[in-house]
Amino acid sequence: MKYLLWILPIVMGSWLDTSAQQKSLVDSLQNVLSTKHIDTSRVRALLLRSGEVYINDPNKAFQYCKEALLISEKLDYTFGTVQSLAWLAYFHEQNGQIDTALLYY
Repeated sequence: MKYLLWILPIVMGSWLDTSAQQKSLVDSLQNVLSTKHIDTSRVRALLLRSGEVYINDPNKAFQYCKEALLISEKLDYTFGTVQSLAWLAYFHEQNGQIDTALLYY
């Protein structure tokens, strides 16, 4: 029992640290997205943000991916294009739109 009392503060402390890191990541992504720069950093931020908001706001996640795809194609950024298409296919697949998903894969 006394070991549990020693472990609990360590676990709680690491959880709080992770929560602070997540907040920092979200703030960093928001900073990148608030600028109007069209570059690969914006594409990566859009894709990361899409993954974060998908559960709570799938429509917003879809829009982030569409924007990432447009920018990636404009910049000829292969990694961004591939990741955007994969996410868009996944979103359609999750909505039961298999035929549309196959167009993105």
